[in-house]
Amino acid sequence: MRLLLILSIVLLIKLPVHTQIIIKNVTVVDVLNKKLLQGHDVLVQDGIITAVSTNIKTPKGTTIIDGTGKYVMPGLVDTHAHFFQSGSIYTRPDIIDLRKHKPYAEEIKWTHEQMENILRRYTYAGITSVVDVGTTLNFLKRRDSFRTKSFAPEIYMAGPLLTTFKSPVYAGLNDDDPFNEIKTIEEARDFIRQQLPFRPDFIKVGYILLGSDKDSAAKANYPLVAAAIDEAHKNNLRVSVHATQLVASQLAVEAGANHLVHGVDDKLIDESYIQLLKNRNVVVTPSLLVHSKYHIVFRHLYHATEDDIHYAHPAPLKTLMELKDLSDTTMVKNYFNLSERNSARVKTADSIRIVNLKRMLDGGVTIALGTDAGNIGSQHVSSYFHELAAIKNSGFDMWQLLQTATINGARAVGKDSEFGSVTKGKKANLILLQKNPLENISNWKSIEWVINKGVAQTPASIRNF
Repeated sequence: MRLLLILSIVLLIKLPVHTQIIIKNVTVVDVLNKKLLQGHDVLVQDGIITAVSTNIKTPKGTTIIDGTGKYVMPGLVDTHAHFFQSGSIYTRPDIIDLRKHKPYAEEIKWTHEQMENILRRYTYAGITSVVDVGTTLNFLKRRDSFRTKSFAPEIYMAGPLLTTFKSPVYAGLNDDDPFNEIKTIEEARDFIRQQLPFRPDFIKVGYILLGSDKDSAAKANYPLVAAAIDEAHKNNLRVSVHATQLVASQLAVEAGANHLVHGVDDKLIDESYIQLLKNRNVVVTPSLLVHSKYHIVFRHLYHATEDDIHYAHPAPLKTLMELKDLSDTTMVKNYFNLSERNSARVKTADSIRIVNLKRMLDGGVTIALGTDAGNIGSQHVSSYFHELAAIKNSGFDMWQLLQTATINGARAVGKDSEFGSVTKGKKANLILLQKNPLENISNWKSIEWVINKGVAQTPASIRNF
């Protein structure tokens, strides 16, 4: 009898138990209006928030969570991640080619095998929505298999990235290829049409400029980028664009880009650029730290943080400290080498990004937090909290930071009517905190419950990794 009781309890823990939940007497973090709503109840039915008010009558059969002294806020959103990349030193052979140490096929296999593990880590940390801004067809095919899983965040995914430059190291990968190089206008349109049967959530374009004359390169590639954006819009798909130079960023927006996944790092932006972004309702994900993390890893200066140890997968994290022991680390590309000149260049670019971010914030541009997780040194999940601190330090107040991490992430994928705030009619992707998130960032980690896809789970029940 005792064994039967234990087995019953285990089964209850593993199954999604609640389809109807009410959080009573909680403080609602209203990110839309920048208010704390004290003494409220939040009713969740079948995965949807059906009421946010005081003294809601509790329907029969509803699971009650006592929110007294606690805070409920929208789940966090990472608007820039790549599941085909692990964060290890082996994940970008186009940057540093270590395939003789670990074949790229093994790297691909690992990312597929560990996808559930990585997804659990996101939800465990309160990140209930992840935007994969460019992946492989094989990962895109897997997206829907996680949509009903309460341990997995909501996944919004583009297919292979359409790019104006592709490294030959990715040749012959077929459905494991993350890139499609566009050389003609018709190719740009065809690559998007080829993705349509797999129902991508949006399209990603890489506006890559080679050579020293960036203006000429941008103008030469503009027809290709414009054609891709036009074809995506014809098929009712939003477009995210990688563009780090001012000329490419501006031309991408003029062509109709909806979302920029990097900030400008070569020049300081002006009021005309800011107005262009605002007039076109463009969301910007600055991804402040990804480039400097490459530089830190390649200079053998990476040290795991407390967030890395707590949230990141240990296997790719461990490789960052192994790079110095390999024989051919000189294959690092010139712009990431160890010279003082390139070190200064990275610092200058970082400074420009931060100044430009503050100018966009002050100008009213919509900023959404994204990490570029999966790149070398940018670990899935833990890099979110690194990026959060960097954005705060660039001059954001706590309400601006909360919006950047929640509702603005929903705006980046055009889904702000569906999630991103504690609002009646939206998806019940919420986190219940023990401490006030307006006081400091560390309080965002004081999670008592994650309500994901309408299922209430403790972090301990999600942490099956």
